[in-house]
Amino acid sequence: MKKYLEKLSCDVVIIACLRNLKDWQKSNSAQLAKMKYHGSHIYPLPASNRVDAKWYYNHDAIKNFWGQVGPVKIIDYDEVIKNDRSVIPSFMKTIDREHLIPKKDYSLNVSSNFKS
Repeated sequence: MKKYLEKLSCDVVIIACLRNLKDWQKSNSAQLAKMKYHGSHIYPLPASNRVDAKWYYNHDAIKNFWGQVGPVKIIDYDEVIKNDRSVIPSFMKTIDREHLIPKKDYSLNVSSNFKS
């Protein structure tokens, strides 16, 4: 991957948007269920191939993996949702494009436990 990225004629910014473990697992489980990627369809897979296994939620492993390619910028999902209701402003600031933050509200988190 690093060799491929070196061939690109643009800057590559590695951004990981990380969330607290409990809510991330709950949200991901709900998404997998919507995609019908749960239950007997994935349980036969080894843990190393499952996107609901412990490895998938390991913040340090994510940072270390992407850190092999270059510096990793972290967005704290819980913090930016609490403050901005969207990750878009934080994302745009992270890539030094905050002047391009849209005026429209792109808040997508409509879960019942979201407090505005």
